[in-house]
Amino acid sequence: FCRPGAGIRLSLKFLTLLYIGAASGSAQLLDCQHTDGTGKVQLDFPFRRLFPHLQCSEAEWVDLVGYACGIFYGVFIPLCLAFLFAKQRVVMRQCETFAITAKIHQGKTTLHLQEATIGEGWRPCKDQKRLLGAATAHVTSLADGRAVVELKEDAVMVTFADDVEHVEDAFAVESYMFKDAEKKAEVLSRNSMLRLLLERRTMEELQDDRVMLGAKDLFCKYAKCDNVWMEVCSKAAAVVLVSVVSSKDGLWLSIAVTLGMALVTGLVQPFAQPQANTLQSFGFASLALAAVGFRYRNRLPFLVGKQLPFLALSVPFLVLLSQLRRPDSRASVALRMQQELEEKMRMDEPVEVCATEVRFM
Repeated sequence: FCRPGAGIRLSLKFLTLLYIGAASGSAQLLDCQHTDGTGKVQLDFPFRRLFPHLQCSEAEWVDLVGYACGIFYGVFIPLCLAFLFAKQRVVMRQCETFAITAKIHQGKTTLHLQEATIGEGWRPCKDQKRLLGAATAHVTSLADGRAVVELKEDAVMVTFADDVEHVEDAFAVESYMFKDAEKKAEVLSRNSMLRLLLERRTMEELQDDRVMLGAKDLFCKYAKCDNVWMEVCSKAAAVVLVSVVSSKDGLWLSIAVTLGMALVTGLVQPFAQPQANTLQSFGFASLALAAVGFRYRNRLPFLVGKQLPFLALSVPFLVLLSQLRRPDSRASVALRMQQELEEKMRMDEPVEVCATEVRFM
């Protein structure tokens, strides 16, 4: 518990659990009821929603608490998160300067890791751990099976086994839409995996930076640390849903927010674990369908109207159960493989690794 960055790590976990309810509660402290239950008759003595026995002109301490909490949740916390995101952007942008070059000869692939510089062009990277990261990215993004990795002074050699299977990467759709796009999709997939591994490596090297160490768990759940904007979007969407659900146009606003989040998550794929992307996308879509079911349950056919909300809210659980068959991912395989290589690898000594995902069925 007393490790560097433990306070920030704990604060971020509490923020995830408490932010939505606390922010909504702060707004309700300042909310007053000016009409009766029908919304048509104006009241002579408006009262506070959370404190019906108090008029809006009474108990000024409630306003002070409400405004103080509003400033804390609406200004202070967003500024702290903005500082955290800006800091990681400055620290992690060095990972964008690396690129892999590959040359195949007699079944062996020789990989060089190049670093972009100003005035010197591309400079070979000789850092062994980063070279092993390049080999890991190459193997895990292209093949599912065994490979032999051999470390050289400024390069790393990879030889695939004869029975490896080709990996369907996230950019494979391009090969169906554009001619000769398959190779580019493979390069993009390898570069994405390389960046993920380099960012994790950079995180481990920041032993004296308490802020980055404390936010490590938050950053590492995304495929790129830059994707932490999704954290803000998720919290903002939740706060909006809580705020508009009881309004006049609450149904359509809720549908717009939930479907928008479902599309963003499904298209951008911000999380490192693809299961999280699928589950969150289906979760938001299910909320939209459940909202329609609750609103029009009396207008829809009997069985559909009564069962639609239940069926919609059960979809994420069914998706989760289906994901238990394949709980692994290419990112997890890459992280395990890199750790294995760092423990076993010696200069000019080949090491056999396995880039196969765990599957139960």
